[in-house]
Amino acid sequence: MKRYIFFFSLVIVIFWGCNRSSSSSNKLSSDPTITSMRFAKSDSFPHLSEAQFTIVNKFKGDTGLIYNIDSITYGCKINAVVPVFGYSATPYALQFHVASDTVDTFFYFKTGDTIDFTRQPIYLNVTSQDRSTTKTYQIKPVVHTADPDLFNWLQLSDAVVPFEANRQNVLQLEDTYYYLATDGVQKAVYQSDDLLWWQNVDCSLTADIDDYIAADDKILCIEQNKVLYSTDWKTWKIFADDLPAQYVFDVILCWYDDLLLTLVYDSSNQQRSIAIVDENEITLLDPVPNNFPVEGFGAVTFNSVAGRKRAMLVGGYNAKGEMLNSRWNIEKGAETYKFVNFSDDKRNPYDPIAGVALAYYNGKIYSFGGINESNELLPDFISISDDEGMSWTPADTAHNKMPDGFIPRYNMSVITTDDAAVLLFGGRSKQTTFSDAYIGVLNELLWSLNK
Repeated sequence: MKRYIFFFSLVIVIFWGCNRSSSSSNKLSSDPTITSMRFAKSDSFPHLSEAQFTIVNKFKGDTGLIYNIDSITYGCKINAVVPVFGYSATPYALQFHVASDTVDTFFYFKTGDTIDFTRQPIYLNVTSQDRSTTKTYQIKPVVHTADPDLFNWLQLSDAVVPFEANRQNVLQLEDTYYYLATDGVQKAVYQSDDLLWWQNVDCSLTADIDDYIAADDKILCIEQNKVLYSTDWKTWKIFADDLPAQYVFDVILCWYDDLLLTLVYDSSNQQRSIAIVDENEITLLDPVPNNFPVEGFGAVTFNSVAGRKRAMLVGGYNAKGEMLNSRWNIEKGAETYKFVNFSDDKRNPYDPIAGVALAYYNGKIYSFGGINESNELLPDFISISDDEGMSWTPADTAHNKMPDGFIPRYNMSVITTDDAAVLLFGGRSKQTTFSDAYIGVLNELLWSLNK
């Protein structure tokens, strides 16, 4: 009997509890607040769903605003997209209102419906569960109107120097740019802080203009068996110990890992070796192979994706005057420096080239200009490597188009600035020498700087 009474009591308790819960759940919400919005995934535009929307509940009076912080990727269509909303409480109804100067349009929204958000202004009227409250939001999706992959190029100067220079070497020292120029007889240095106005530097260049390089906070110069440095182009001091008597400095390769890499010439055996120069000593490596460049090569230094410091030398001529297809990668190993010719990998062929200018920009290596074995200008003025020099492809001309009037050329100088720009200077074509200056900025990086 006790068991029966206990069971009967339990049923009553359960029934009472369920009835109470049901009564409580039947209370409808009067809150029409939208808490989130996103676009559903689209096979045609996979980046559409990445747009992040912000909800402002009071924008104009009681009208709220829904907009995206980061503009939707260029090219995405928003004329038939599925919005997905989050709510404080599931609303009774969602009604879209497309305002117009002539006739306004109203229609109710069901989950999964596509909406044309190009019809602006467009509003969403949210009616709460209990139909007691309505909240209005204006929805303003923003799509990039410019291509993030587009390079914007602008000519800064049509002639930096007042004479017809046939070669140039441009250096950057902190916030100042130096344009070293020669016409084969005279040599001069011009400086600028804004890349627009250039003035002559009162100095005398005792070495060839290619024998100068910017190195952190100083200018280095090679002369015979010495390396000199200066901070003002007037006072020059010894940077490192002299070379042994039979050696002379031949060519600057690059400034890499706070060290100067050069070629030195040994008159005793008529061979060239790489010299690694710092303020304490000069280290001579083994003689370079026949396919190592001694002039006309492009050089670039950068930090790899893995965080390692690297340098690359592309093309140029060897000691016999033969044009090279080499791509020498330089890295510092645990004990010494490693030099690897990527052109030895036959899976990534590369034609002989000379006079190319290299820049590391936005995680890629860009090559500008150059000539082939027939001394003809390359048909593709810009090429890009997105695997750190292993393989190269011509740049998409729709995204990398030089300004009208620009003449393709070779033997330019290139600098990448701290504010994400590429600077191109001078060079020559078959008929003309140049001392002009151009600046290029990728839209994607320009936007990130302006945020």
